[in-house]
Amino acid sequence: MLIGVDIVDIARMKQVINRTPRFLHRVFTAQELDYCYRKKDPFPSLAARFAAREALRKIDNVFIKGVRFHDSEVAVDPEGRPRLVLHGETLVKAREARIHNLDLSLSHSREQAIAVVIAERSDI
Repeated sequence: MLIGVDIVDIARMKQVINRTPRFLHRVFTAQELDYCYRKKDPFPSLAARFAAREALRKIDNVFIKGVRFHDSEVAVDPEGRPRLVLHGETLVKAREARIHNLDLSLSHSREQAIAVVIAERSDI
């Protein structure tokens, strides 16, 4: 079992976005931005999604180099649960490293957002 955890300061995320608006489109997919900006305060959800990407990078070294932000995204299933969707180079690297069954948990308080990614690695 592989586990990655990351925590993000929501005020810092807001500061980065306000100072550098292009950060939004460089890091988040259009679907993520649409979801987050439908909320009264989008910054906790944005911070949690950023934490999810960082938590994914921490589960294995294969996700550190050559992986772009848009190669992973947080989608929401019909029941409202977040799930991590891999694209592009991230998906290729996960398959090559035999990493699968990714589970994602997101949470936030007023000040911080946290993400935990749990995955499995097959022996075959």
